Amino acid sequence: MLMQLRAGQVVVGYSGTVHYRIVRRLGEGGFGVAYEAEELDREGHLPRAVCIKVTDDQDRWQSEAYFGRLLRSNRRVIEFFDSFAFRLSRWPERLLNYALVLEYAPHGSMDIYLRETGRWPESRAKNEVVGLLKALDDLHRCGIFHRDLTPMNVLVAKGGRLKLADFGIAQQGLGGKPVPADFWNYAWVTRGMKNFERRNWSGPDDVFQMGQVLGVLLYGRGDTRIGARHVKSLNCTDATKDVIRRSIGPRPLRYIDALEMLTALQAPPVAPAGVLRRRVPA
Repeated sequence: MLMQLRAGQVVVGYSGTVHYRIVRRLGEGGFGVAYEAEELDREGHLPRAVCIKVTDDQDRWQSEAYFGRLLRSNRRVIEFFDSFAFRLSRWPERLLNYALVLEYAPHGSMDIYLRETGRWPESRAKNEVVGLLKALDDLHRCGIFHRDLTPMNVLVAKGGRLKLADFGIAQQGLGGKPVPADFWNYAWVTRGMKNFERRNWSGPDDVFQMGQVLGVLLYGRGDTRIGARHVKSLNCTDATKDVIRRSIGPRPLRYIDALEMLTALQAPPVAPAGVLRRRVPA
């Protein structure tokens, strides 16, 4: 059973020397409940605001803690600070829950942020997605697949920077072994995945979701899954539309991994037929 924490309540971190005071509830999802909290040092000072995710799902807690430590140095991933199990003495059952302490993203998730900002200009959307793809490429090179790259799991940190979050169902295939397609967000996968036509999750499946992220940023609504009809209306170059179409298109034609999508998105524009490019002086 999942505990519900209240504002002002204090929980003790793994080391026993750091305490976290709950500020407010941020939201609830499949993983558990997220809270804004204040980290308190031994002297009671407030070094930083953090996000605490509380769950009773030990497997997903362990998975996210593992990937959090593994990716701690990646600036495009929400930073991981601490993980611990705890009980609250006021509960007569003395229930055990699990907590993750993460970087606090002041602007929330991408879908919430888009409600305030509307659609993004192409240059900003591309720059941010390029950053995310570089982080995803690091994962793919290690045989890791996120499997949950949705507008709810891309967070907006300080300065409007997008960061990957929620590695609760991410999985790693050691030695090139396939990752099973056994968990995913139903609203953000292909029809073939929904119909259980595919047993494994691989690079093109993460690419599909990253294509959705780019399309959503340009469309301006985080609650809309992007299809071919949406791409036509996007206010961006044909080259960017082509990247999105291929990313969300039929699986055999999709980019095979994050690196291939990244390369396509960063490719220089092609001059129209009959137009000569200026030669850059040596």
